[in-house]
Amino acid sequence: MIDPAATASAIASVLGGTFFRLALGSALDRLKDWQEYRFEIGRMRIQNALENSQSDRHVRMLEAQKKLGLQQVYVEREKEEIAIENEQFNNALADIKKPTGFKFLDVLNSAIRPVLAIICILVWLAYLEHRGWALGSWDLELIGTTLGLFIGSRISKTGA
Repeated sequence: MIDPAATASAIASVLGGTFFRLALGSALDRLKDWQEYRFEIGRMRIQNALENSQSDRHVRMLEAQKKLGLQQVYVEREKEEIAIENEQFNNALADIKKPTGFKFLDVLNSAIRPVLAIICILVWLAYLEHRGWALGSWDLELIGTTLGLFIGSRISKTGA
C-alpha cells in the first residue's frame, strides 16, 4: 500500500517542480535579457567610438593619398582586402558546418545525452526489479519531478 505522505510528497514534487521551473526560468530569462541589453548598449557605444576614430583616420589618409595621387592604388588594394575578408568569412562559415572528420566523435557528440538517459533509466528499472517493483517515496518523487519538468518545459515553450 502506498503511503499517503509519499503520495502527497509526489504531488508536491510535480506541482513544485513545475512552478519552480517556470518561476526560476522566467526570472533567469529576464536577468539574461537585461544583461544582454546592457552588454549590447556598451558594445554599441564602443563600436561607435571606434568607427568615429577610424572614420577620422580614414578621411585624413584619403586626403594625404589624394595629394600624392595614390587614390587608384588605394581603391584596388581595398577591393582586394574586401575580397580576401569575404572569402575568409565564407570559409569560416563552411568550417562551422563540417563534421570533425572522426566518425566516432561525430556519433558520440550526437548520442551522449540520449545514451546517458537510457543508462539512468535502466539502472532505475533494475533497482525497481530488485525490490519487486514496489514504488517507494523516492520513486514517486522522481516520477513527480520528471513529469513536473516535462510539463513545465512544455508549458513554458507553448504557453499552454
